[in-house]
Amino acid sequence: MNSILGKLNAVMLPIICGAVLIGITDMKASAQKSSSHLFKTDAKAEISLKTDRLDIELDSETGRRQAILSGNVKASQGPLLLHSDKAIIENQRGQVGNINVRGNVMIVSDNGQQANGDWANYEIGKKIITMGDNVTLTQNGNKLQGRKLIIDTLTGIGTLTADPQQSVSRVRGVFTPVQK
Repeated sequence: MNSILGKLNAVMLPIICGAVLIGITDMKASAQKSSSHLFKTDAKAEISLKTDRLDIELDSETGRRQAILSGNVKASQGPLLLHSDKAIIENQRGQVGNINVRGNVMIVSDNGQQANGDWANYEIGKKIITMGDNVTLTQNGNKLQGRKLIIDTLTGIGTLTADPQQSVSRVRGVFTPVQK
């Protein structure tokens, strides 16, 4: 019995500490998910873009126009700032559709939360940002790592998951206690 409780504590203690430290309100009984309320933005705010180069292309198959931003791409909306090497912005009926970014992707919130990954897609109509591959969340010396992060920009809730294709893959975290 003590052996089982010891193993349970070894698995659950980091998850419980993570829940307390990053404000999880609803945690399912899974070591492969973690949630946070730290990426909220104003969905009605304008999206500001800056880049070293901008090319406009017409997709010959679909007839849609897209803007390709490359080199030191920065996009912001309200308190969220997104950095990347490259971004493709889809044009849907004269409006910005989705923003797909690749290479050294970093999302920073005004509360010090930072998410890094290989790519991200901002579905503007759905107000959802999905970040993938080698995702790392950091804030105040605390770090969470996983495979995919989904952020609801209306609520600020982010869900970090492990790779479901790998049975040994898990969300990992390291937390730094507050020093007094």
